[in-house]
Amino acid sequence: MNNEETKAKISKAYNDLNVNTLDQLENFYAETVEFHDPIGSINGLKNLKDYYREMYKNVKSISFEFHDFIIQDQNVVAFWTMTYSANILNGGAPIKVPGTSHLKFDDLGKVVFHRDYFDVGTMVYEHVPVVGFVIRKIKDSLEKK
Repeated sequence: MNNEETKAKISKAYNDLNVNTLDQLENFYAETVEFHDPIGSINGLKNLKDYYREMYKNVKSISFEFHDFIIQDQNVVAFWTMTYSANILNGGAPIKVPGTSHLKFDDLGKVVFHRDYFDVGTMVYEHVPVVGFVIRKIKDSLEKK
């Protein structure tokens, strides 16, 4: 794959994924994929499908805007903003979360390693009543220092 095809493949995989399209993960990930994000670590495609199934069951909508890519050999770093809405957070209103993904592809063009970097507080905790208020106050006080 050339760089433009790689970017398109990543964008499609991220933006097409929802609770009804989990079988498409087989086209993107190797069976032995190693996945990490701030919430946990997962090994294997079957376990990753289970993880996404659980995570996406409360998601009303989700999309990714990609801002930049760094591609070297079989490694890709993608910079994105995720916009999602879930009934149980923020009154169902959209939430924007900036993040970065590091992906390693195998010789067949499938992802064998995936690590996401994002602020879980921005993604979840800030949008939970009471807890969100406390986290926002702490962030505000740290930013003022």
